[in-house]
Amino acid sequence: MASRRNETEEENITAKKAINLRVGIDLGSTMFRAVAAIQNENGQLQIIKCEKQASSGIKRGAIQNINDVAFGINSLCKKLENSVTNIVNEGKEKEELVKVHIDKVYVSLNGHMKTEDNQVPLRGNNTIITQEMVDTLNQKNRMQTSNDADMEILQVLTQEYLVDDDPIDGNPVGCQFDMLMARYKNIWGNKKLKQNVRQTLQESNRELAGYTVAPIATANVMLSDNEKELGSMLVDFGATSTNVVIYSKKKMRFAFVIPFGSDFITTNIAGLKIVKEEAEKLKTKCTCKPKDSKSRAVFQLPLSGKEIDYKIVCDVIERCTDKLIGYIVECIKESKMAVGVEIESMVIAGKGAQLKGLKEKLEEKTGLSVHMGSIYRGKFAEETDETIFKDGEYAQAMGALLDSTESCAYSEAAFKPEARKTNKSKSFFGTLKQFSISLFDGEVPN
Repeated sequence: MASRRNETEEENITAKKAINLRVGIDLGSTMFRAVAAIQNENGQLQIIKCEKQASSGIKRGAIQNINDVAFGINSLCKKLENSVTNIVNEGKEKEELVKVHIDKVYVSLNGHMKTEDNQVPLRGNNTIITQEMVDTLNQKNRMQTSNDADMEILQVLTQEYLVDDDPIDGNPVGCQFDMLMARYKNIWGNKKLKQNVRQTLQESNRELAGYTVAPIATANVMLSDNEKELGSMLVDFGATSTNVVIYSKKKMRFAFVIPFGSDFITTNIAGLKIVKEEAEKLKTKCTCKPKDSKSRAVFQLPLSGKEIDYKIVCDVIERCTDKLIGYIVECIKESKMAVGVEIESMVIAGKGAQLKGLKEKLEEKTGLSVHMGSIYRGKFAEETDETIFKDGEYAQAMGALLDSTESCAYSEAAFKPEARKTNKSKSFFGTLKQFSISLFDGEVPN
């Protein structure tokens, strides 16, 4: 009996334990980014570690090479596992050391997307609305099909419920109706966007815990509640695509992915027979508003073996920027929302947003006040390192975690315990409780 009890206790020591760790990943076309967070007792997320690395196998946000992306995800998760393991093991004895393993991730879903309105009616006769009725409306909306067989609904945002033509603020359950109408914004994307993410994660021996489409993931951490209420447009300038999302009265009203980003400018500068590395540098030195500049500078380009006038580069940047802004203006028109009434301001994000003269040019073309965005501090626990909020580099990965509900990792003993040394189990768990926020929340089956 004693022998069997010792074996059981030893098994408990080596058992996998689910830990209170959430992991969000942004699969960008030029960079993969990941964040690890723990949830405090108030339900807020504290970001404890961020990692990034150059990406491959992604084009315009969509996965092109599953093996390349799987390799990148695995490498990124290994970095996070090592970092979190070091945090957990700080100050511990050898027998108490653990190894953290990430087996699930939340993903910010990129790629070409569009929004469409839909409404679903339900007739009654002075009937009281139940939750089952609301669920039925939601299911019917999800059953909507597209003329394009390759498209599917990726995310649904309920806009409002109308009870006998009167809008209801919040949940309509409990109201009486003769006619109930539910209105939705459906975000559509190619079926392969989600399928390829799942398959890629399987290749790296991980699961998809959940996803948020990229424009909403970014908006969730870069727009304040006040901005969403008053009306704000977020434009996130990525390398190969530009995400646009519009909020008003606290609801997402429009989302679109423009199929090119700041690399479009670099490519056109390189078209002047300039090496890409020097073209990228020129993009940061020149303006998209050359008429406002009196500079007569001439750039010496040793890698390209030539020199070029400042104004020539600026003219190229202006043409590219005007094309991109043309898409942004078209997004405002497509949203059917009035500038200055329903949309008060524009928030710009991403490295492309740092282009000289872009803010002023956007204000001229759209009539909106424009400012550079940053991650909204109030969305995360105050213990989170302030430096994470200063630029929006990890915005998509962080935004993918805001609605997370599942643990994404487990821990197990780093060293197999010696026979009969079962008293270490209590010491191990007791030590972990010394953390301000405990990582442990349950067991994971072997």
